[in-house]
Amino acid sequence: MIHEVHLSPLTLKRLTDVVVLQMWLLLYAASHSTVEETDCANRLDKCPRFRGRGKKIVGWIKTASVSRLKPLQDIAQDPASISDKRRWVKQLISDVFRLLNKPSGTLQPLDPKTITPWQKAASDFLIDFYKEVLRKSTNSFPEYIFSF
Repeated sequence: MIHEVHLSPLTLKRLTDVVVLQMWLLLYAASHSTVEETDCANRLDKCPRFRGRGKKIVGWIKTASVSRLKPLQDIAQDPASISDKRRWVKQLISDVFRLLNKPSGTLQPLDPKTITPWQKAASDFLIDFYKEVLRKSTNSFPEYIFSF
């Protein structure tokens, strides 16, 4: 069960920026057969929320101590159909934004018996996205991932 949490407007905005970036990157990976850094940065630049910061964001994703880029490559390069991957990511996005708008309810965990390699990569990406930041109190998300 997920219980409603009341966040300050700025915290909610920053959390939303991080989550939108994660979902955007997952959808990008699910929609391509490879993650090409320049193309990914250029597409991020076209997203109003991240406009002009795509190259920096992709650089941050690439240079993390636990690479955030590898699971995205694993998703893209998995032989499963792009339409299946996109459908799954779009359902995830729908669930995530439902919870952002009304933070209560439940989520159905993936069944470990049926999880595909690319779904495992997506899970790893989402979890590892925060690990470095949470592991060290001096680390934080770079300010350029946030909208103004």
